[in-house]
Amino acid sequence: MLQQLRAELEMMFGERESYRRKSVAMDTSRMWKDVMPERFAAMHLASHFRDVRSFLRIYGVRKIFDQLREMEFVESSGLLTTGTKPFNVFARIGAGVMTQAQMVDDQKLLGRYQDKFVVACNRPECDENWESTDPAWIGKASMSL
Repeated sequence: MLQQLRAELEMMFGERESYRRKSVAMDTSRMWKDVMPERFAAMHLASHFRDVRSFLRIYGVRKIFDQLREMEFVESSGLLTTGTKPFNVFARIGAGVMTQAQMVDDQKLLGRYQDKFVVACNRPECDENWESTDPAWIGKASMSL
């Protein structure tokens, strides 16, 4: 237990210094999807999120938007794609293109806001594996790292 805590603290604090030393110029020339997990491996503290926001201001929000458009996650209209390739389940649910029958009762709990907001859920297998360290689930399971 103590070793696990020590490893988590090292990950949270030790890696923070290493990503600061990396060349900002080099990272801003790379794709965000590649830079983000390498430069900001730990995202557990408010200071981590501040660091990401600071770097994002240098990197450029527009650059990320353009990359998402290039990968077809964002349509030419500027909205998230609701098609099937790439498949974004939450964009599809939010746009009303797809529904989740198991969420109908929960949606009603929003009362007068149910036409403005939507309640969605993950697939059960994603929720069940949320803290799995299996590489097959990392980045796929609900709330995974």
